[in-house]
Amino acid sequence: MTGGGGKKTKRRLEQLPLEILESIMTWLDVASICSLACTCKTLESCASNVLTFLDKFHFPDHIAPTIELLERLLPLNPNLRSLKVDCEELDCSNVDLIIKPSLQEICLRNCFRFDGMLLYKIGNQCKDLRSLYVASVADRRGMKILVTDLEEILNNCTQLELSTKIWAPASDKLTSLEIGSIDSWAVVETLNSNVGQEGSSSNVSCIKKLRLSVDLISDALIAAISNALISLTDLDLRDAPYSQPIIDYDLANSGLQQIDQIDYDLTNAGLRTLNCNGELRRLSIVRIPKYRNSSFMGVNDAGLIFLAEKCKKLESICLGGFTHITDVGFERLFCSCPKLYKFRVFAGNSKFTGQAFRDLSTSSLSLTHVSLRKCSSLTNIAIVNLVEKSDLQILDLRRCERIGNTALRAIGSLSKLKVLLLDDTNITDKGLSFLRGRVISSLVSLSVRGCKQLTGKGISNLFEGLSKLELQRLDMSDIPELTDDGVLSFAKCHSPITVLRIGGSSLITDISIEALAHSDLQLLDLYHCGGITELASQWFEKPYFPKLKSLCFSGSIGADLAINRQKLYVGWCGCEQRSSALNLSGNLDSIDFSDFGTKDEEYLLF
Repeated sequence: MTGGGGKKTKRRLEQLPLEILESIMTWLDVASICSLACTCKTLESCASNVLTFLDKFHFPDHIAPTIELLERLLPLNPNLRSLKVDCEELDCSNVDLIIKPSLQEICLRNCFRFDGMLLYKIGNQCKDLRSLYVASVADRRGMKILVTDLEEILNNCTQLELSTKIWAPASDKLTSLEIGSIDSWAVVETLNSNVGQEGSSSNVSCIKKLRLSVDLISDALIAAISNALISLTDLDLRDAPYSQPIIDYDLANSGLQQIDQIDYDLTNAGLRTLNCNGELRRLSIVRIPKYRNSSFMGVNDAGLIFLAEKCKKLESICLGGFTHITDVGFERLFCSCPKLYKFRVFAGNSKFTGQAFRDLSTSSLSLTHVSLRKCSSLTNIAIVNLVEKSDLQILDLRRCERIGNTALRAIGSLSKLKVLLLDDTNITDKGLSFLRGRVISSLVSLSVRGCKQLTGKGISNLFEGLSKLELQRLDMSDIPELTDDGVLSFAKCHSPITVLRIGGSSLITDISIEALAHSDLQLLDLYHCGGITELASQWFEKPYFPKLKSLCFSGSIGADLAINRQKLYVGWCGCEQRSSALNLSGNLDSIDFSDFGTKDEEYLLF
């Protein structure tokens, strides 16, 4: 700026009206406001004032704030309308801090330390609530959600339009419902109370999408859902019993008796009651056993055949833990459901060999998404038949030990394949070479984790000379013979890679780190890479790895990085250390990378 005498003068930030600065800051998100507050006392003062009248408080998805931080960032604010927070570091004692009467939109993730009181408080205080998302409430053993907690929230929040992960008698605007953890008896009791002599009452009849994680999937639960939710098109049920549930064999064999015992396991009789309205499009019933192997022992081919005959409009099905269903049942499913394009079976079905795929050519079925995870009897010829008669985009064969090079030769002809997961299969370097050409150029995600017969030479040959790949996620971990040559050949492809796992190989050295340093990786797994030395730490300093958010490492290097590099999540040897630049005054110490960080669920895209 030039003054009257022709001399240049500087306009200090403190000379600007605070009202202007605060007005500008209202256009920023919370993370940006916090970052500005760190630069000078003037902006820190403005940020503190802005937070008292900000109408939207959306904390970054990758950060789980502590109670001490939220106490500074969430002052009394009668204008606050929208709240979005990761509650991993919070518990029931903090509920009064985050729940404000003025809120109309609430999104709370990772609420596993909260019990049903959170829902009760929301219903009791937020009368104008219009949108609600509350994830993983009472997810820890011993915590409960009472029916009274659930009733409070929807009886009082009359303007609620969207509600996920809650349950109670609801308004007729409720069309989608998801509950992270709830006892099945509470669901049965609530649904049955909403069904009178003339059928389903209006307060639940509009629900089209239902997703529940319960203690036990029973015949009574399926019957209650079918009778009450007459508009249902999407159903997703999951349970995780600690032992094998009891089966009422008399009921299972008759299939026609009144289903009212909620303590008994799911049987063929329960599946016969499903989809009374005939509108079901997407179905997922999954059992994930804890400590002991448990499965749906009361369901066999007859149950799946009953289901297939009533679900002609089915487009997607996911079955986990149905160990007594064979190829006969699945073959009938394919014949009866011509619109089916997503098919997923997992959790130890040893009776499914894939023979059901041999007659796909006689039907109008066109599968595009197929997951056959942990099907130990699945054969190579089954995959050959599947590939010949399908237009696959996603194929998951993890932990199918009998799958080998013959299957990969057939898979190599798929030009539209986007996701291929081959963990712990019996493939070799020769089989991997079949992916060159059509497949490797179209893949977005590839996993060969735990394929012990692969070597660095096979990986190198797969990527040698290729360019313009679309690959974004690659898992080559737990391959003992993986070498720097394999990593180097991949790095030269310059693919838009964001997730790379190469842990578990002692042959990986600092050379691989240097080759990857200029990539746009967001997650890098180097756990148990014994050949990496402390000299490699220089490649993790800025400006290298500019977009890295999560690093899994072994040794003391990880600890130094967690302290010196901002916004980086570091995990090593089962421990975690977190760092972040976002703060109002001081350090913020909680970055969460759990959304897609688990190695088991990272590629479940459908």
